[in-house]
Amino acid sequence: MAKKVEKLTGEELASYLADHRNDFDGNGDALCMAAGYGIERADGTEKCNFSDFVKALATAVDLNDNEDIEE
Repeated sequence: MAKKVEKLTGEELASYLADHRNDFDGNGDALCMAAGYGIERADGTEKCNFSDFVKALATAVDLNDNEDIEE
């Protein structure tokens, strides 16, 4: 497996997504793995840990929604 990337969460994940959402040409798996949510398959390749990524996204979106309310 490639170099392990630390999982981004909360504000770090929200900022990363805002800054890099167009860098992956619609490849959500690559975005997921770049944000640290890749897991190793039995054959040694990497794939997106979709359930963990979605949970982290939901939290990141909630954080951003709360900030918008305060402004």
